[in-house]
Amino acid sequence: MANNTAHSAAGAVKRAIVANRLIEKGSHIVAGLSGGPDSVCLFHILAGLRGEMGFGLSAVHVNHRLRPGAAEGDAVYAEALCRSLGADFYGFEREVATLAAGWGVSEEEAGRIVRYEAFDEAARAIAAAQGLASGQVRVAVAQNRNDQAETVLMRLLRGSGTDGLAAMPYIRRGSGGFDIIRPLLDTDRASIEGYCRLNGLEPRIDHTNKEAAYRRNRIRLELMPLLERGYNSNIVDTLARLASNAAEDRDYFGAATDRLLEEYGVFEGDGGGMRLEFPREEAAKLHPALRHRLFVKCFERIGLVQDIEAAHLRVADHIAGAAGTGKTAEFPGGYRLTRRYGTLVFYNAGAPVAGAPHSARSGGGPAAPAGPKAPAGPAGPKAPAAPAAPAGSTAPTAPAGPRHSAGTDPEALCPGAPAPAGHTNHDIALRALLSGKMETLTFEQGGLAVYIACTVREELNHIPKSAATRGRTAIFDYESLIASTDCITIRTRQPGDWMSPEGMQGRKKIQDIFVDAKLPAGSRGSTPLAAIGDEIICILAEGRLYRKTQKYAINEETKRIFVLEYAIHA
Repeated sequence: MANNTAHSAAGAVKRAIVANRLIEKGSHIVAGLSGGPDSVCLFHILAGLRGEMGFGLSAVHVNHRLRPGAAEGDAVYAEALCRSLGADFYGFEREVATLAAGWGVSEEEAGRIVRYEAFDEAARAIAAAQGLASGQVRVAVAQNRNDQAETVLMRLLRGSGTDGLAAMPYIRRGSGGFDIIRPLLDTDRASIEGYCRLNGLEPRIDHTNKEAAYRRNRIRLELMPLLERGYNSNIVDTLARLASNAAEDRDYFGAATDRLLEEYGVFEGDGGGMRLEFPREEAAKLHPALRHRLFVKCFERIGLVQDIEAAHLRVADHIAGAAGTGKTAEFPGGYRLTRRYGTLVFYNAGAPVAGAPHSARSGGGPAAPAGPKAPAGPAGPKAPAAPAAPAGSTAPTAPAGPRHSAGTDPEALCPGAPAPAGHTNHDIALRALLSGKMETLTFEQGGLAVYIACTVREELNHIPKSAATRGRTAIFDYESLIASTDCITIRTRQPGDWMSPEGMQGRKKIQDIFVDAKLPAGSRGSTPLAAIGDEIICILAEGRLYRKTQKYAINEETKRIFVLEYAIHA
């Protein structure tokens, strides 16, 4: 039985590698090696296959410094196993608890971020040392069939769409430009553990996997056993099969949207400022299942690859179906959808457009992402990073909360992103503020009511003051502001937020500004910001107007001003 288990695990991995073209001859695999059963099984099998299949192999281990003593033991074990199998070892250390607190995410999420950063760093070093293209270096991670079933449940419980139920693919492109592969995705956990026993591998056991502290652990330890005992003894296979079926549907609709873009889509610009145009009538007559995927695909083609939610797609439906022109919807990351006469235009508001238009069917499209620069030397252990958002990483979107839209005019429609629970997004429709109209709102911050008043004035010497005289006032050039947006959103921070602060050159991440200002970590998530997409124009922190952008400053040619006044009611 033990031999059958081991052969089953190794055979499943080899079949997956061949069937899904996960590894090519002459390529190099960077395998995550935590020291746990899954990663040890995968690394041992890959080491046995590399001669037969003709690929190079290295291991990456990240010490999260969450389990003193045990974590160091994991690192020693992983390196010893790697060396015994004749592979290169890349070891990293990160203070995950500190990073999680600085980024405002869970330790689980921070750990995932730093692991993939380490994979990318090692992959870049290997590609540079061996003269390989990014496509010839792949990162192998050890998620298995049980992990896939748990992922389906997690996404189902948080309200994922059908594409989300496809869960984890065998292969995907990572943010660093390297493909990430999952050779164990068809192998169940029992087979993996049997393989390790038969081969005397004695993997390390992380005791935190037995604690119901994280959502995935609770699903693994509590929900899955309950479903298996009381509802479906084959629940793992059932959920994994659901993921496979959803992936087939996703691939079918993906191919259909590709064909639509080939026939009707027109790209304009280059990789630095891409926009995509699509005929409104063609989009409006599609079934919603296909139209929504088309909208997502259009944004993916110009760079927005995540964080699009059902609310965004409902607004896009309104723009595609309503009469008139000039309607605009905001999407995450500063991306927008605008209706111009009979055309839907997908673009990034902050990116300049250059170059001549070209049709999607001519083979044009966004330029392929540039490969990462190779490091000066081989990757190795690094000192813990400061708690600033990592380049190329994405922190989780805040949970949805109540929101209020300032304007009811469809022409001023400008949906904001979800606000954290207990807070309110408020969209200020700028054109509605002409002729001295004032927009007022309150925003909860640390139990205090933050009072914000906005207006547009033609007299530079008449700046309104609220009853709360201890507030601060920010003034911007209205014409340059309205050239960039039709509305401003008052909200809390989101991943990717940035600013061009007064007195500084270039951009700076909002997270870095918070860290430099020593703003308490507990208040960063509730600090009000005035935003245009992911561009922040002012920060309202600690009872004062803390920072504002230099992009829309008044000048000698200013004719109208946008005024934002800020105060706290104790």
